[in-house]
Amino acid sequence: MLSCRSATASLGNVELRVVALLKGFPQGGVLSALVWILIADSLLTQLNGCRYDSQGYADDFSILAAGFDLGTVCSVMQTILFKVQRRCERHDLSVNPTKTEMVLFTHKRKLKKTSELLVSSARSCL
Repeated sequence: MLSCRSATASLGNVELRVVALLKGFPQGGVLSALVWILIADSLLTQLNGCRYDSQGYADDFSILAAGFDLGTVCSVMQTILFKVQRRCERHDLSVNPTKTEMVLFTHKRKLKKTSELLVSSARSCL
């Protein structure tokens, strides 16, 4: 199931590209969900044990960091992301940054200033 796999892209009757698949599990495979659950559950347990609020949804995560100071929240979230990155590296996995989003929820009415502060706080976390 996991060896000698390849993916083919085609358009009509024309085969465009064949690529060897060296990592990952087949989309929709019966074992794919089980293996994901085994890996994801231990990560969720670790994050929630550190008092972060994290949830798993199918093959995705949601992690919540809350606070009153944006810089502190950014720093906490960066710590969480480093933990996720280290866990992924140990299991030879990676996080796709193009599919990773940060959403800011606030009661403040002046979102432009909040957005500017978010950008400057995010830069200081890097």
